Amino acid sequence: MISMKNVAIFTFVLLLALGAVYSNKLFAPAPYKETQFMMDTVIEVTAYGQNAPAAVTQVMAEFKRIQDLTNQFDENSEVARLNRLAGQESVVVDKALIEMLQRANANSVKLAGALDVTVGAARPQCRAPV
Repeated sequence: MISMKNVAIFTFVLLLALGAVYSNKLFAPAPYKETQFMMDTVIEVTAYGQNAPAAVTQVMAEFKRIQDLTNQFDENSEVARLNRLAGQESVVVDKALIEMLQRANANSVKLAGALDVTVGAARPQCRAPV
């Protein structure tokens, strides 16, 4: 037979457990989210905690830095300068760009050429007439 004392203890423990689960949801910090369009894609970053806005700002700044280095359509970017002067003269570029290109090349080898950062050079010849 179940005693009232056991029912009371079970109910108390159950309420404590439910309270712990739902209090996390009630008092959890709201996510901080920012969405921007960069590098021809939508970038959405979500962070939690009291430093979330600063963290998201840092992440977006890093995406912007990478975009500024690699944007082939911005004549001031490292990649545009490299493409413009290719075969004409030696070009000194940012160390970060060299590391990105080396990593991209290593991934291209691993993927048997499925990822090729140089494909942009062939794009105009491959486009169908509109």
